Amino acid sequence: MSMLKKEVHAGQKGQGLAEYALILVLVAMVVIVVLSVLGPAIADVLAQVTMFLNGGIAVVNVELVDAGAFDNLHVIVMTSEQSTVTLTTSEGPGGSASCQPTQRCEITASGVSGGSFTVSTDSGAETSGTY
Repeated sequence: MSMLKKEVHAGQKGQGLAEYALILVLVAMVVIVVLSVLGPAIADVLAQVTMFLNGGIAVVNVELVDAGAFDNLHVIVMTSEQSTVTLTTSEGPGGSASCQPTQRCEITASGVSGGSFTVSTDSGAETSGTY
C-alpha cells in the first residue's frame, strides 16, 4: 500500500511549481492589461502632482518626430492655472500656446535636431528637459 502511495505522489512532484508559474503568468498579464488601460490616467495624475510640486507646470510627454533633415519637437504640458506657455529649445525659439488649468496642452518646435528645451509660463513657472 505504501509503495502505491509513493508511485502516485512521485508524478506530482513538479505540479506545485507549474501551478505557481501559471499563476505568476496570469498576474503579469492582468498587470500589463491594467497598466495599458490606465496608463494615460496615471500619467496625468503624476503630472498634476509634479505640477504642483514644481510651481505650476509639468511636462507630460516629449516626442521628437522625424521630419527629414530636421525634426519636430512635440511637448505636452499641464499647468495649474490658465496661462500662455512658451517652448524654447537649445536651437532657438519654439512655439507657444494658451493652456487651460489641468488640461493637456501641446506645443511644437520645428527644425530641431536634438538638445535641451525649456517650457515656461507667463506667470514665471518653468521646467526643462532634453530630447
